[in-house]
Amino acid sequence: MGIIKRVSRLFVADMHGILDRLEEPEIILKQAIREMQEEIEKSANHLDFLQRQQARLDKIHQVLTARLIDLQQQINFCLDNNELLVKSLLRKKLETELRIKSVTQQ
Repeated sequence: MGIIKRVSRLFVADMHGILDRLEEPEIILKQAIREMQEEIEKSANHLDFLQRQQARLDKIHQVLTARLIDLQQQINFCLDNNELLVKSLLRKKLETELRIKSVTQQ
């Protein structure tokens, strides 16, 4: 090991020792605790937001599923009675299925 490297290591070790004496561990620990509490609050707020969003998407999914069932019943009725209405209902059914798929992915 070269003399320059030894001197530089000694200098770095002395600087770390001086910094350790200047810093107060209690203050550093209290600051770390404050930062952790802030992170916990941020995470709790984000979790609350995600839960509200999940509830909203669940309601949308229920409404769309009910609409899909209703459309299928209307299609079955129209197939028996009036084939001209079937095209319109099939389009609505496909649109509803696409929205359900989109909500499910979200």
